[in-house]
Amino acid sequence: MARTSPILRLAQQRASAMPLLGLINRYLKIPLTFALTLSTLPAQQGIYVGEPKIYDNRSLTIMLEELNAQLAKVAVIDQTKLAAALGMLQGMTSRESSTNTQLSLTRPYSTSSSEGATIKTTETVPQSAIPANTDLGTMSTIGMANPNFGLAAQDVLSEQVNLQYQIFNLRMLLDRSLTDRIAEKGTKLSAVVGLPISLDPPRGAVDSAAVVRVEVRRKSNDCGAGKSDWPCRTVSLIAQMPQEKTYNAAALSRKSNAFGASAVAKVIQVGFSALSRAQTYFLYRDTDTIAFEGREGPSSYFGWEFRPILGRHSVSAGKRQMFAVIALDDADDEPTAFDVEVIVQTKWVKYQAKEQTVSERSLWFESFGGLIGKPVPPPRTRPEYTNYRWPLKVPTTAFYQEKLQPTIKHVSWQMVGTKEVIVSVQGNNFFSDTKVLMGGKVFDQSSGLRIKSEKAFDLSADAGQFSDALIQGRYGPPLPLLLPDKPESAQLHIDCVDWRLPVDGFSRVDVYLDRPKHADGLKLSALPHFSPSHLADGVIPGDVLQPVITLNGTLLPGPYTYTDYQDKKGKAFTLIRLWVSTDVVKKRDGLLTVRYPFWGQRWTDSIAVEDPDKYFSVTRLSKDTESYLIRDKLRRFVPQSKFFLRLADSREYRLTSPCSATNSDTFCVADRDSAILKLPENSVLGSKLVIIDRESNITSAVDVPPKEEVPKPSPVKVNQFDSVWFELDESNVNRVEADGQVLVTRNTGKKMAVLLTRALTQKAGMIDLLITPPAPDGKAGDGQQKTVRIQVVCVECTASKSATEGK
Repeated sequence: MARTSPILRLAQQRASAMPLLGLINRYLKIPLTFALTLSTLPAQQGIYVGEPKIYDNRSLTIMLEELNAQLAKVAVIDQTKLAAALGMLQGMTSRESSTNTQLSLTRPYSTSSSEGATIKTTETVPQSAIPANTDLGTMSTIGMANPNFGLAAQDVLSEQVNLQYQIFNLRMLLDRSLTDRIAEKGTKLSAVVGLPISLDPPRGAVDSAAVVRVEVRRKSNDCGAGKSDWPCRTVSLIAQMPQEKTYNAAALSRKSNAFGASAVAKVIQVGFSALSRAQTYFLYRDTDTIAFEGREGPSSYFGWEFRPILGRHSVSAGKRQMFAVIALDDADDEPTAFDVEVIVQTKWVKYQAKEQTVSERSLWFESFGGLIGKPVPPPRTRPEYTNYRWPLKVPTTAFYQEKLQPTIKHVSWQMVGTKEVIVSVQGNNFFSDTKVLMGGKVFDQSSGLRIKSEKAFDLSADAGQFSDALIQGRYGPPLPLLLPDKPESAQLHIDCVDWRLPVDGFSRVDVYLDRPKHADGLKLSALPHFSPSHLADGVIPGDVLQPVITLNGTLLPGPYTYTDYQDKKGKAFTLIRLWVSTDVVKKRDGLLTVRYPFWGQRWTDSIAVEDPDKYFSVTRLSKDTESYLIRDKLRRFVPQSKFFLRLADSREYRLTSPCSATNSDTFCVADRDSAILKLPENSVLGSKLVIIDRESNITSAVDVPPKEEVPKPSPVKVNQFDSVWFELDESNVNRVEADGQVLVTRNTGKKMAVLLTRALTQKAGMIDLLITPPAPDGKAGDGQQKTVRIQVVCVECTASKSATEGK
């Protein structure tokens, strides 16, 4: 059996499929291989539809609301244009008639010539006597010089009102109908279906339009037995995007006719000329994409038609993204998804560009177009290339909100200097419009938030704003910026705080951290670290996340140092040491808080810190002796306490118990909250009493009350140039001196008096009397001297001043 070539087999298939090829082969005896070349090309699709996808309906709603808000601001009614349209001319007619006819009688002149015996006579008409054709196109136009044409005011108003109505119509469409919103049990579930459509027109798709027909069916399980379960539930169409895609085009048509003639007959000359011209210019819209909707039986469908534009004979090739908003009868309330089926059919139809019409059927003579190089009918397509069926799930709002809301896996941060902090967050669903609310401020991509991917972002903020925060994502409710709590996470507890005395303007602060109900305490490796696997072995102190330590809400800036500390009982602590400037914290008492901002309440603890200087109070017991009463608010004065006193001269006194009357200088316990300090007269106590607790390593500097000073008596006043006896307080004196002279004294019976002569009072000012009493107990020698100050008052100066003031 002879084998048939592939070309011949293809021709036979075409002959069986196309009656025209059979007739050509039977009656015209044209070989099938040649007839094949005269037929259309093999079936080519040229229309490819990708898998449909569900898009975010909420994002579309927000964009439509923004467009609706912009349309609401459009002011169409313009009073200025209405006023300007008053008195406009709506039309003008100008007619021009011109006739150019020439008729003249001119006698031709004759000339004679002889040729041998024959004489020949010729009559000639002068050239100037022949009528000329006048150019009518150069004639002037008669009419108004500058007419003002325009629409009438009422027509302008009608046009503006109609445009406003169109805006209302578009806004109503954007707002969606109540029918598409309300279901029997709540709000209807709506979805945005996206269809990627690619056009690649084949050779046969000349003067043809591409049609994509879409049908969405809702699946239901309550249909009758033996029937298809797809068309049982309805799906309504809300909107299509785009509805149409147009281009502005211009068309220009010109027509001109001219005629001119002249004739000469003997003595009569006739001339005639005429001109006719016409020109048409208009704008129109050339449509590329048209959306349509229809119904076939119980099912409704929609789709798009793509046409050639701008004088081309084929559809523009390329990919187009089309959207359709659909509504299901199901309520949008529970977190679930509903099944639908999308059925797509494609085809080519004939397009008449001049009439802008389409037809699915071709005329009989178009089948011969390929023989003469003319366009052939639209290409036929195979069913496997034209019919597409895809199952699709439409999620409810609660479903995709739950799946796409932000989640957190790890949070870390790092201080940059003392004024800035960088927070790094790892998780999922951090989309482009994610925001962070922290410290009373909203952070987005324009103000400190940098989204590195959907799984990570960095936040740069001021250290004063470093606090607990919320993540506001595109989907779902606001999420607290907290690391997910783990059962094995350590709980933070502040055991104690050691706040030392300031040295050169800085105080050393030691914070001891442990874990309650854990015998092993809290080690450095259990603190939050940069790596999510912070509990791994081999961590170093530099990897520890710096906590936020505040005193009465004031941030205590770093840097901090971290070390493992173990007490005498073997319990482990984490020691955080920092240096605090006295410019930042004026007082050392208040509420101290250690907090890891994004690790939850288990990693936050506070402790009341009291200024060690306020633990004690000092009271002077005697005016004459260095004896003091020291009280302790914490009632720690017991014999086991190890308290020391340090004086300004570096001498130390250890607390002893109990107090003994035989000790002249001692530091002893009176009871649990008080102690007595007795010092010798030559001790240098200073303004501060330093108390050291060697057991807790707490040092306190307590103010020492000063000695009560005896008020100095006012000086005795005597007038200038007076000589008087001045009575002393002493009853017995050895001598009284003034200005190096020994003064005269006398006994008045009870007290001694001294004579102030004019030699002493002649000069105004102060006189110091040095009084020397006898030695006490009758011993030989002088006693302790005493000074008495006397003021000599200038009488003349006082009288002169009073006289001057009187004037």
